[in-house]
Amino acid sequence: MPFALRKLEYKILWNQPPTPEEEKWLGVGELRADALVDIATEDNSLSLYIFDDQSAVTLDRILGAVGATRNVVAKLDFAVFDVTLVEGIEITKVARPGKTPDAAVNAVHLDLMHLTATKLAALGNEIQRHAKIDRRQPKDMGRLINKHIKAGYIDSSIVDPTLLERLKEEKYAVR
Repeated sequence: MPFALRKLEYKILWNQPPTPEEEKWLGVGELRADALVDIATEDNSLSLYIFDDQSAVTLDRILGAVGATRNVVAKLDFAVFDVTLVEGIEITKVARPGKTPDAAVNAVHLDLMHLTATKLAALGNEIQRHAKIDRRQPKDMGRLINKHIKAGYIDSSIVDPTLLERLKEEKYAVR
């Protein structure tokens, strides 16, 4: 079964139970409007990465590649969900190369296109209801990126030099 990964910035907006005040107005299974910042579109499109259990491109490989697009070692929040979740919303899907330093990860990139506010809100509600929301801590991300550089998955020549310098810290060493 194929899965989709969407990078998030604020995990807490997706999996924190409603406060007593929010329970007065937030319907069951509804997404707080503040969480829409994590699925903000660019040119009415949203970026996802597709993977499955049989693929050479694993969840960790995608996380390492996405983490390597930054200039700092930082936590990475993300949502993983069954890709069929998108099917029920009638969203246009276009395979386009991603923008990470891992060519194989770039090949499993998908853009959701021609999104309207209605479709985006529906997608957000479905992600909240059905996705696994998770986080990798900075230390884990640094080690993961280093592991994938060492394995030759990540092309370090296109990684930000500031990030490469920070990855030399002992706490990010691959053991």
